[in-house]
Amino acid sequence: MSEPFTPHPYQMKGLEIMKQASLGLFLDPGLGKTSTWLAAFTTLKELGFVDKMLVVAPLKPMYDTWPKEIEKWAEFEHLTWCFLHGPDKDWHLENTDADVYLINPEGLQWLTSKCEPNTLADVLCVDESTKFKNAQSKRFKAMKHFWPKFLYRWIGTGTPAPKGLMDLFAQMYILDGGNALGGYITHYRNKWFHTQPWDEYTYIPNDNAYEEITDAIAPLVLVMEAEDYLDMPELQVVDKYVTLPPKALNLYKELEKEFVATVPDTTSVLVAPSVAAAGEKCRQIANGAVYTEVSARSKAHEFEVIHDEKLDMLDELLEEIGEHPVLVVYEFQHDLSRITRRHLDWPCLTGMTGEVLQHMTSKFNDGKIPRLLIQSSQAHGLNIQSGAHHMIWYGLTWNWEDYKQMVDRLYRQGQCSNMVMVYRILADATLDIDIAKRLKEKYETETDIKRRAKQRREKLEPQGL
Repeated sequence: MSEPFTPHPYQMKGLEIMKQASLGLFLDPGLGKTSTWLAAFTTLKELGFVDKMLVVAPLKPMYDTWPKEIEKWAEFEHLTWCFLHGPDKDWHLENTDADVYLINPEGLQWLTSKCEPNTLADVLCVDESTKFKNAQSKRFKAMKHFWPKFLYRWIGTGTPAPKGLMDLFAQMYILDGGNALGGYITHYRNKWFHTQPWDEYTYIPNDNAYEEITDAIAPLVLVMEAEDYLDMPELQVVDKYVTLPPKALNLYKELEKEFVATVPDTTSVLVAPSVAAAGEKCRQIANGAVYTEVSARSKAHEFEVIHDEKLDMLDELLEEIGEHPVLVVYEFQHDLSRITRRHLDWPCLTGMTGEVLQHMTSKFNDGKIPRLLIQSSQAHGLNIQSGAHHMIWYGLTWNWEDYKQMVDRLYRQGQCSNMVMVYRILADATLDIDIAKRLKEKYETETDIKRRAKQRREKLEPQGL
């Protein structure tokens, strides 16, 4: 049964500012981006300013979060919606008259081949806009052709700059076509970044970049962090270290140095054609297994088991945690294979969508599933904070956005515990240690960007911007 929608004070602030034709909501997960967008759209629709909205979102929030929010609140339940995804998308595009059309980023090229998107809707809402942070990507180029034709353009994410200032250009372009940061990515780079003579591909912000870029985007964005508005639980990160056995460590060092190594006690030879490939295989070795070749017949990735140190640490942690539900995050497919061989009854959320996903997350939230597995990139759109307050990272990801989004599945509004425990299993003397340091640096960079943009916005608001 639907509930009356009563916006939080911070949502009211967002609704007031969303009178702008273009606005980015940089809100932490749990602060209600979806309901804020729906409230703004409903108000504009009732006033006769707009008629329909096109929502571009990753699959999980598209299938799960948006329909649930529409059905949850009495003020939105009159809205009709449909998916422009799957085998029936052509039929729905031709025959379904909806208030809200939901499509994933990969579907934009199909949509633009079928119609002018602005003939379908007059409001464009890009949920998790960092999916468009690469200005050279096909999805951004598809968006670039039709964004100006919408009356209102909204974007939103909790991680606007997962890799730093370079991630902001394309997202801001969707809002204003380059008025704030320039019309081309090359101009943006030339104005605020520089490279080193020995590395022309790494763009380093100039000394004035943070201040000038955040000043430029401040009128376009609203930054809100959960800690400022909600009574959040304490977040405790605990690193648990394992030591690689001598044979595994020797293999790791040999591959790291020579790019070629033979797996002990086997005939498998590991070959890494580049530094990046060597690093990837070293990360796999740290987790306990490594891919060796692709079977010509099955096309399945085959791997060799190197050690069980992380598996044993995982079991030790679970014994300490006891009966409390735990979300276990893995990185590689062979991580999943080895964990599920040892724990046959653990379900995995990776790849689930729609009703299957809703059923599984509901069972986890109700305490009927004590252990749940998920791949590190699959966090978007999951609501599992009422089922667990323990998370274990079997292997870390380099990707700050994926890492933060996953942690925020538990560390968010609606968490029933006063403390969220995040355990990270790290192999000592390996890239695991470097990844942990890099994640901390990315957190500090993004926090600084959001803080500066928020402060600048607060200075502008008295002027009516």
